[in-house]
Amino acid sequence: MSALLSPAGGLFLLLAVTDALPPLQARFTPDQLRRIQAGETVVSVFQEEDRTEVLTLGAVRVGVGPDRLVACAREASCLHAHPDLEQAGRIEAVAAPAEPAGLSLDDALLDRLARCRVGKCGLRLSKEAIERFGSAVRWDDEGGRAAAASALMRQMLMAQAADYHAQGNRALLVFADRPQPASAGESMAVLLERGLPGLDAQPDLRRFLRDYPNAPDPGLADQYLMWYREHSFRRTLIGLQHVAVARFTAQGSDLALAVSKQVYASSFTNASLEMTAVAAPQGSRDGVLVIASRSRTDIRPSGFNWLERVLLRKMVGGRLSDRLKTLKSRLEATPAR
Repeated sequence: MSALLSPAGGLFLLLAVTDALPPLQARFTPDQLRRIQAGETVVSVFQEEDRTEVLTLGAVRVGVGPDRLVACAREASCLHAHPDLEQAGRIEAVAAPAEPAGLSLDDALLDRLARCRVGKCGLRLSKEAIERFGSAVRWDDEGGRAAAASALMRQMLMAQAADYHAQGNRALLVFADRPQPASAGESMAVLLERGLPGLDAQPDLRRFLRDYPNAPDPGLADQYLMWYREHSFRRTLIGLQHVAVARFTAQGSDLALAVSKQVYASSFTNASLEMTAVAAPQGSRDGVLVIASRSRTDIRPSGFNWLERVLLRKMVGGRLSDRLKTLKSRLEATPAR
C-alpha cells in the first residue's frame, strides 16, 4: 500500500478514528483503500441499531492538499457543492446576522406552505412559524404570495441564526409539522454524543460545536452560518448550517476539516453532522477527500423498515458519490489562495 494510504500518510486519520464506532465499525476496508488508491470514488452507507439514524462514509483521491479545502470552505457554494445545489450563501457569526439575500421559494415549497397547519405540514417548522406563515401570507394572491413567503422565510432564517448565536443548541427548533413534536436540540445532543469519523479525533472542535457559543474557539481557520437551497430526493430543501473549519498537522499528515452542524432543515432530518476533510502526506499536493455524515431522520419512531433501508443505501450512497465527484472537480479547478 502506498504512503498516501498508510497510517503515516494521508488517510492515517481515517484509519485511526473510524475503527472506534461500535456496533458498525464504520471504516474503510482494505479493498476499499486499494480502490481509493486506484482513483475510484468509494462510498459506504451504514445504519445503526437506532434505525432512525444514517451514517455515511466516502472518499476519493484529489490532486490538491488541505489548503485548497480551507479556501473552498470559505465559500458556501463550494463546500456544499452538489449537482442539485440551487442557492447558497454565508451568514457571518455575529450578533445581528444579515438577511440571506437571494433566497427564494419555488412553487413546490409554496404549495406545501399554503396547506401547512400545526400537526400537518409539508415543511419542518415550529408552531410559531407555521402560524405566522398561515396568517402573514395571502395564499390566494397568486401574484404576491411568492415574494411574501420568500421574505418571511428569509426573516425566519435570520431570526434562527441570531437565536443560535446567542443560545446554541437551546435555540434549535421544536418541530410541529406532525402530531408528535420533535426537538432538533435533543436530536443534536444525541448525535454529538455518538460522534462522527474525523470529529472524534478532535475533542476541542467537538466541544466547540456541542457547547457553542459558550466554548472557546479551538483555533479555527474560519466559522460562519451557511444557508442553502437544493433539490434533494424530489423535494426542495431549505437549510441552515454552522460551519467550522480547522487546519492542522498530525503524525506526518497535513489535514483540513470542515464540520457542518445542522441548525435548520426544512425536510428529512431532525439533526445532522457532516465532516469534509482533505488529508495528505505532509508537504504533498496529492491528497484524499473524505466526507462522513451522521443524521437523525424524521422517519417514524421505529425507524426505516428493511425495504426502506435497502433503498436508502442506494439513494444516499448515490447522492454522496455525486457530491464527492462534484467537490473533487471544484477543488481541482482552482488553486488554493
